[in-house]
Amino acid sequence: MNNKRIENLTYLRGIATLVVMLFHVTTIYDDKYLGGIFTPGWSGVEMFFVLSGFLMIYTYNQSTTVGDFILKRVKRIVPAYWIYTLTIFIVQYLLLKFSDFLFVGWAYQEGMSLKEMIPNLLKALFLIPVNKSFLLPTAWTLSYEVLFYLLCLVLICRGKKTFYLMMSIWSIGSVINIAIGFSNEWISFVFSQYSLEFVMGILVAELVINDKLGEIAGYVATLIGTILICVSWLMTITSCIDTQLFRLYVFGIPSAILLYGLCALELKATNKIKWKDGLIKRFIRFIAKISYSLYLMHYVIAWIIYRLLFETVNNISEFASRIPITIVILMVVIIVICTSWILNVFVEEKNYKMHVA
Repeated sequence: MNNKRIENLTYLRGIATLVVMLFHVTTIYDDKYLGGIFTPGWSGVEMFFVLSGFLMIYTYNQSTTVGDFILKRVKRIVPAYWIYTLTIFIVQYLLLKFSDFLFVGWAYQEGMSLKEMIPNLLKALFLIPVNKSFLLPTAWTLSYEVLFYLLCLVLICRGKKTFYLMMSIWSIGSVINIAIGFSNEWISFVFSQYSLEFVMGILVAELVINDKLGEIAGYVATLIGTILICVSWLMTITSCIDTQLFRLYVFGIPSAILLYGLCALELKATNKIKWKDGLIKRFIRFIAKISYSLYLMHYVIAWIIYRLLFETVNNISEFASRIPITIVILMVVIIVICTSWILNVFVEEKNYKMHVA
């Protein structure tokens, strides 16, 4: 099925990536920066999962073979992720061998031998979700993406009818897990609240494909989705409820509503809302273009810079501590984005061109 390209999806992906990055950078450097305005940035993950569910159905082609489906997903996820993970592993191992500089302390501990490190490396490479030890802290979401892709093999092999039956069972299991909580880690992983976000994306895609759209519905959904996200954002900043615990409700559902609204407006509105072709539009599209490398690497890059600035040489730490935090964060964000762009060009794009050739 060749459905019309929806440009708003690019902007949603770019903005989601940007807020996740700003959340992590400000958490590392000053979690109360500007009153914690970027604290809810983790919610960008909710939009990623909703978008994944949407795109799986919106781009579904009945002629796709199992081999083509698996190969496309492996080429998209694995090469860059493995290169980044192995590079971090090797660099960290050498640093621990010749110094005490530990920058992935969430995965390793000082004094660990290579033999002790290997199991963590293998878990990270194969995205094992139980007893997480990812060298790239944001990679936990890839485990859920891979799970969703595995379930989508039913879509490729058996078609939509059987696939939607499985999605119904998956949703029911997830609702039960949310209500009572399964004790087994693997079962909890399979039937997590994130499952319902993929399913919501699928539902939105079906509405779009079957032309269940309208200009007024688009405006209303966009307005409601935006208001709900803003309210949830404020609730997270003020800590009036544990929004992480209820992330499906406070950000997942509003993300799906906003996605539907923006799709309806782009496809059905008579006076289409045009993104002004200025600096902000180009910047968001650029962020969307490098989103995979930026998403995977921003935390590690920001953390390494923090360690170098504030926890290594005393003279550097004293100098860095005198720099206004806004300047520090801006500098880190620029370095993170530029580094991610370089990685996108020399790792992601070169890998893509190599496979196309």
